[in-house]
Amino acid sequence: GEEVKQLQLKLQALGYFDESVTGYYGSFTKEAVIAFQKAEGLEQIGKVGPKTRIALNKRATPSYTFTKTLSQGASGEEIMKLQIVLQTLGYFKATPTGYFGPVTKSAVISFQVANNIDPIGIVGPKTRAALDEAQ
Repeated sequence: GEEVKQLQLKLQALGYFDESVTGYYGSFTKEAVIAFQKAEGLEQIGKVGPKTRIALNKRATPSYTFTKTLSQGASGEEIMKLQIVLQTLGYFKATPTGYFGPVTKSAVISFQVANNIDPIGIVGPKTRAALDEAQ
């Protein structure tokens, strides 16, 4: 469900989860939780109990500074980060792929509308600044 998606996003942002965000707590999520628990000096049980939840909440998700103009058709690491940030902010409802297609453009436009930026679907200087500030 949604809580597992948020857990996967958090673990992904912290570098523990390299799989697609699905909302399903399977073996990959359990392994990521165990790796996080090990790094935090917690009992490695693979379940998110109160101590793990507190440790996750204390760990600030690393922010990402966007430096390039991004538009439909682009791909790569910066697009993946854009999708993860937009997903964390509630605008991107799909699995991050690293490809700037119509779904990403729609999420960018929604973000732009919400932040009083001309909704053109291109991540230019104003949108980059708003994304950097929103993280």
